[in-house]
Amino acid sequence: MIVSRGSSKELTRLQDSKEKKFSPGNGSEMDDWQRAISTPTRYRVGASSINLRPKDVIQICLLLFVVVFVGLVIYTHSAPLGARKVIPLTKPSSYSDKYPLSAPITTANGRKFRIAVITDLDHGSKVDDSLWQSHYLKGFLIAGKDNKFKVEFDSKSTNLYNSLAQGGRGMELSELVVYNEDVITVDDRTGVVYKIVENVVAPWVILSDGPGNVSKGFKSEWATVKDGYLYIGGLGKNGPIQKETCSI
Repeated sequence: MIVSRGSSKELTRLQDSKEKKFSPGNGSEMDDWQRAISTPTRYRVGASSINLRPKDVIQICLLLFVVVFVGLVIYTHSAPLGARKVIPLTKPSSYSDKYPLSAPITTANGRKFRIAVITDLDHGSKVDDSLWQSHYLKGFLIAGKDNKFKVEFDSKSTNLYNSLAQGGRGMELSELVVYNEDVITVDDRTGVVYKIVENVVAPWVILSDGPGNVSKGFKSEWATVKDGYLYIGGLGKNGPIQKETCSI
């Protein structure tokens, strides 16, 4: 290829201009970007103003993100039990839903179902300074063939005794429920859940008030069974410790 001298000089000038335009340190785009992030930007705060470089703003934003993230992690791990996500329960594999425990008795007049009641005597539960009691009475619910019902109680009740108490009170039993072939009762003063075994109360579980981290016993007032689990709850009475319904 033949190139004239004039055109050769023109080509050389074009190459020199390109080298000057894109070579570092001669006004290139990279230098413009570096100067842009290094040049402070003035921000007005009320009557005052501060100068921040863009890279300083980026560093501050990253720092704030880290602080917020760490705060969320700490809050999640320290949130009260009631504020955490509840994991759905599955029915225990060893659970027995047998009910009633005693088979109904068929008579000429109908059917008889074994029942029981228990007392919450409040202050009357105290026997002495180290013993408290509750009365446990059994009977029958009779369903007649004429669709009429009546209750017959045994002539004598059984006294249940225990030494567990709180604040000088105990054995204030508020509920009876059958769970997993056991007769369960709850003390609304101490939070103790008892099993009644051969007319003796055996402490099984102790429930504390609030979210489960206070010394006062949970005021258990009712219990029920659903999907193989025993649920024990209170009445939601307002108080200095817990102002919402407590349930387990």
